[in-house]
Amino acid sequence: MNFIKSTVLGGILFLVPLIVLVAVLGKAYEVMLRVAGPVLDMIPAVSVLGVALINIVTILLIILVCFVAGLVAKGRLFKGFVDRIDDKLTILLPGYAYLKSFTAAVDKDSKNPLQPVLVRQDDMSLFGFYVEPANTGHSVVYMPSAPDTTSGSVAIVEDSRITPLDANFIDTISSLRRFGLGSGKIPIRVD
Repeated sequence: MNFIKSTVLGGILFLVPLIVLVAVLGKAYEVMLRVAGPVLDMIPAVSVLGVALINIVTILLIILVCFVAGLVAKGRLFKGFVDRIDDKLTILLPGYAYLKSFTAAVDKDSKNPLQPVLVRQDDMSLFGFYVEPANTGHSVVYMPSAPDTTSGSVAIVEDSRITPLDANFIDTISSLRRFGLGSGKIPIRVD
């Protein structure tokens, strides 16, 4: 019974952000169709080319709005506001920080909040993700489970036991989801 319950809950936590994203993009598409309407009325939508052109212009407008919103979010004026919203989303939406790390891994200009590391324990090392510095000589590390990397534990670890990896977030997560397959090829950073 626990397996069914946890699997259904995991499915819900996976689907809810996707459903919200689809709904938001659907609404954005409707709004952009209305905004682009006067310009697009000049294009005959009777032909397949006309309909395709209307859809292409609408999608390009959505991309443009997202780009402008991204510029505004990166600007100094809205930085504090965006940071506060980001903190609230991290608390309210499970998996938001995880999703944010995925997007940051794709965006080379972004500072990925979760950096892959190895954490030495007795006679083995575990994969983890550096979160932030803790008190003197220690750091906060997220230790994901395998193959479900969305669950795991948070540990305060001595800095001397942490070795940074020259791997990105996505490659490390992919390896963990495959029960460690390919982990031996992840380069260890030598400082």
